[in-house]
Amino acid sequence: MARQLRPRRYGLRGAIAQELKSHCEWGNDETVGALALYEQWQDHLEGLFCLSSHGQRLLRLNCREDIAYCARRSIVEAVPRQVSPGVLAL
Repeated sequence: MARQLRPRRYGLRGAIAQELKSHCEWGNDETVGALALYEQWQDHLEGLFCLSSHGQRLLRLNCREDIAYCARRSIVEAVPRQVSPGVLAL
């Protein structure tokens, strides 16, 4: 059985990978795929998110504003990182 692609999740990972790609070397297939998906959709993230199963659910719930908000980029100044299971730090 084929795995279902989750565009919203990969779109976000791709955006992060895009920001970091000049500082890192990628060998992880999932990250390479996320980066490729992001590069293709970076100017249409909201449309990409609407295609995902979670986006479809939000549309059924009449929550399109949530999708639009999630598609925004560079809206926070700090991104937390996981330092141990269940513990985040800035």
